[in-house]
Amino acid sequence: MKKWTTIVALLLLSGCKTDTQTASCPYQDRQETSANAGCLMTHDGKVAVVTQRVNGKYNLPGGTANSDETSSCTAMRETEEETGHQVSVEELLQEFDNGFRLYACGSNNPAEAFSPVNTYEISSVQWLKPEQINPDQWRFPKHFEKQMELIQQQTANE
Repeated sequence: MKKWTTIVALLLLSGCKTDTQTASCPYQDRQETSANAGCLMTHDGKVAVVTQRVNGKYNLPGGTANSDETSSCTAMRETEEETGHQVSVEELLQEFDNGFRLYACGSNNPAEAFSPVNTYEISSVQWLKPEQINPDQWRFPKHFEKQMELIQQQTANE
């Protein structure tokens, strides 16, 4: 019985999609396909970075697409779940070799404290200066160099 209770709890915590999430996305009409996606969100020369609970590694907020949402909607939903900030999804910055799409995004209230909804994957969120990010701390080392290039470009444009 305890095993089934654990399985049900994990399924409930796994972020099951509701039709409201897709319906409330203002980017659903964009001419783009469904894809895993995330946001590069900057403020005052810093970038929003999430810390993965499972391994303590840094990453940009983002995640797995629902089958019926555009990649912009995935970026918005995942970033809001992982940071607690409402965001606007702007331009596509990069599509990586694994299909992950990274967008430039803005927080609707960057001074607000981060409050992740998705605390089973994310242990913390913080604004970091690019020079505070070490490649050994990055979740996906293969993409670190390109993501840092994009981070530096976006923070320099502020």
